[in-house]
Amino acid sequence: MKLCGLVNRFVGGSLNFLGFQGGISEELNRCVNDSEELLITVMRPMRRREFRVNYFARNCLPRTGMATVPKFPTIPQLSILVPLTADTVAFERTLISVLQHRPQHSEVLVAHDGSYNDPYALGDEVRFVTTERAGFTDLLVAGSDAARGRLVHVLADGLEATSGWTDEASECFEHFDCGAVAPVIRNSSTQKILAGGWSDFGGRAGHPRTDLQQRGRTGCYLQASFWRRDLLRRLNKCFHGSSVDQVSDVFQRLTRQAGWKCEVAQESTVLCSSESLPWNNSTFARGMRLGAVSNHFGNASVVNAAISLAANLLHPHQLAEALGGLAAAMLSTKLQTSIDSSYLDECENEGMIMKMPTRNASWSTRKAA
Repeated sequence: MKLCGLVNRFVGGSLNFLGFQGGISEELNRCVNDSEELLITVMRPMRRREFRVNYFARNCLPRTGMATVPKFPTIPQLSILVPLTADTVAFERTLISVLQHRPQHSEVLVAHDGSYNDPYALGDEVRFVTTERAGFTDLLVAGSDAARGRLVHVLADGLEATSGWTDEASECFEHFDCGAVAPVIRNSSTQKILAGGWSDFGGRAGHPRTDLQQRGRTGCYLQASFWRRDLLRRLNKCFHGSSVDQVSDVFQRLTRQAGWKCEVAQESTVLCSSESLPWNNSTFARGMRLGAVSNHFGNASVVNAAISLAANLLHPHQLAEALGGLAAAMLSTKLQTSIDSSYLDECENEGMIMKMPTRNASWSTRKAA
């Protein structure tokens, strides 16, 4: 009896402490000699909860093999944009290479002016975006606005993707101040490096970087580039021109002014069938266009243009472009479209760096007695 009373007081007090109210002592007195009935009495509230859980599992959750829960498409991390300008054959070759090596957690966008009829019925694998104009920069705006991924990769028609070509480029954006990434464009036959982004080299703006260790101002060609989606959208609002080389130059200058960097992903390989970049033709008009950009940002001068002209005397194929740059500096040629940098947010270095908390008050030293 003393043992029964001890059990009664201990168990009853513990259950009252845990929130079980009323009638515990009487039940323990009646069934203290029957351990099984005691267990049932004490565990009865837990069994009620177990019953409710089991009932919910049997009647509320979908059973195996029953499609009662709707499937929502996951949000991609990367949006791959392939604009269709004029060459349908080159475009389809690019699109096939993207679909063949398509990375996980990505979507493929095709921007066109409505003239492409999707003859291969790729609607399940590709999202088509239409716009009224077929210019590359117009397609870029439409595609970036429709992109759902945090990153946007632009790949022009005629270029070909390779296995894992987006891996290193995507990793570059783990740095908080990386705004754009340039892949390495190689010749598909010889694997010769055609460009690892561009830089101002030899008095020529936007010159392809074939030496990946070369230092200096680095930019990426819009035709093969990776961007933070929000940054690219804001750049499209800052400036919209019809010339791709001019837009590339303006975007890189604005990006750098806002504190963002452009990186080169050396293991990110894009193939090109030609021996040189198709859009890198040196002409007088190109020199005028890029000279107008330099005039706007205050980097142009007649002296620098004359030095560039002298440096290109040994490169006759670049002489016309150097003359265009000199003419732009002498005539103070301006951009046909104004630049509004108010749309662009600055990369806040201090706000993006995690810091450990510090104490200003000095710690008192405790002395031994």
